[in-house]
Amino acid sequence: MAKKYSQEFKHQAVQLILEEGKTVAQAAHELGLHENTLYRWVTEVKKDGDQAFPGSGNLKPEARREIPSGSGGRE
Repeated sequence: MAKKYSQEFKHQAVQLILEEGKTVAQAAHELGLHENTLYRWVTEVKKDGDQAFPGSGNLKPEARREIPSGSGGRE
């Protein structure tokens, strides 16, 4: 089972890279994460900003707009 990290932790990890200038390798080593995990988090933050990492069972705002209301997709 994959380890789960809070939204706050993910944003702080990405901040180390984007705002403090650390390399992904440095931040991954300091935080005990795999580099690919941090690359994915950085990509999500660059794409979605504060809306990145909505949490389990929650949709990002653009995904909510794509779901038709009413019948729930059933006829």
